[in-house]
Amino acid sequence: MPLTEDNTRAEQADALIERPLQLDGRSPRALFYGAIVAYRQGHLDVARARFSAMLALSPPENVRAVLH
Repeated sequence: MPLTEDNTRAEQADALIERPLQLDGRSPRALFYGAIVAYRQGHLDVARARFSAMLALSPPENVRAVLH
């Protein structure tokens, strides 16, 4: 659901991502999907911050390459 094109579900997707980030702001999965949702909603500063937070977690090199 977070990556859907359906605008009526955009708020649901945002809520589904924000809750895990509130519980654990260092969750790689929540940061990734949160960054994608933010990007698709035009919140580029939020997307960049979340991708940067993922990089700070020292992911494997193949993941780092995708995030750069």
